[in-house]
Amino acid sequence: MGVPLSSWWGLRSTVVNSRGRLGRHTGEAGGTFVGRECVVYCGEQLLDMYEPEVSRTSTAVALWHGRGANEREALEPLARQIAGAGVRVMVPDWSTDDGADGRNHLTASLSFVLNSGSKERPVDRVVLAGWSLGASAGLDLLCHPEAFGGWRPHALVCISGASIDRRSPRSNRAIRRSTLRYPSF
Repeated sequence: MGVPLSSWWGLRSTVVNSRGRLGRHTGEAGGTFVGRECVVYCGEQLLDMYEPEVSRTSTAVALWHGRGANEREALEPLARQIAGAGVRVMVPDWSTDDGADGRNHLTASLSFVLNSGSKERPVDRVVLAGWSLGASAGLDLLCHPEAFGGWRPHALVCISGASIDRRSPRSNRAIRRSTLRYPSF
């Protein structure tokens, strides 16, 4: 069950809360209050939005979790710290087990982030940050911007992401493009 998301976000979505309560959750992080709302953004996938009380920039951070479906809550402490510094943060759930669904979820989350601003608070730039498998998917998007209409993030932050050295015969033997499990764009 949900309620329509306020026009403050400039979007048509549904606010939900996995703990059964509706509305804004406010906590203190980094010296400023941070609001958290959870919305449905793609099918039944959820996305947490962390909004600082005082936004210091028109940049938004899309923070992608690693392997495992519905792991967005694992990134809540990091998202609160970033939002506490005055930056809008959005953490979507995405399916890591199915390449096509995962790719669709991630591109839908980027569309959501890009359109999340309002007239008063537009999103001018998006920093894409990914943890582990989310970092690998972000790197793939950076290398293949045509998959998202030529769009590239303002910056990419890889947190604990895997590195594949294509020059190493061992890497080429152990990991081939066709066997990678992250959603290639």
